Amino acid sequence: MPECPEASPRRWSRAATAEKMAAFAAAYPQTPSQRQLATALAVPRSTLQHWLARQDAIAADPGLVAFFES
Repeated sequence: MPECPEASPRRWSRAATAEKMAAFAAAYPQTPSQRQLATALAVPRSTLQHWLARQDAIAADPGLVAFFES
């Protein structure tokens, strides 16, 4: 698997994570395949799924979650 320049081998930067999640949210309505979008974003699908699960687990108003995740 190719190395991601935005991240260390074990951890993505906060800015890179927010950027990738925003790109995912924008593209998901047109391409509802996590696998395709993960490939297009150069993110492992398991990492994308982890980020989505972490976001869904926050017990707060969705608008507030979106603000802090950006």
